[in-house]
Amino acid sequence: MKSISKKKAIEMILNSKGRYFSVEFIKKDLTARKLTGHVKKEKCITSNGYIRLKTWLTEETRMVDTRTINNLTINSQKFKVK
Repeated sequence: MKSISKKKAIEMILNSKGRYFSVEFIKKDLTARKLTGHVKKEKCITSNGYIRLKTWLTEETRMVDTRTINNLTINSQKFKVK
């Protein structure tokens, strides 16, 4: 598994062009969470650094804290985020 920086992971997510990806991160209650979804280009990142993610099955909007991303799977490639 290749290691990338958090900045590179955010860049890859924002440039995913609506394609689905999986992200593992730590929630506010300190539990691990894995989501699969996609981002829409307009307003997908908030002013406090959260990414708005549309989930795969339900198309619900979920917020991902970019500071706590651990793993990213995008374009069939797995990355460890440092």
